[in-house]
Amino acid sequence: LNNLRAAYLRRGAWPKALQVQDLLVDSTPNEGTEYRQRGYLRLQMKLYREAARDLEKYLELSPNAKDREEIEKRLRSLHRWVSGMN
Repeated sequence: LNNLRAAYLRRGAWPKALQVQDLLVDSTPNEGTEYRQRGYLRLQMKLYREAARDLEKYLELSPNAKDREEIEKRLRSLHRWVSGMN
């Protein structure tokens, strides 16, 4: 599945890559990095609310993540963006 996702990403086939990423999340629901991957993919697709949920789940599952500060900063920006859309 990782190779298939990578192939779709190289081609810019975001919806197909998201379908594969959904399978990866479903197959390992306690693996935070899969949520981070899906969150970034959803950001690329401008699915901001869904991306925020995935990134929050990533931080929940990976409390000691090395990129925690970066993700928290991105989440603050996302929350401002989403609240501005309402």
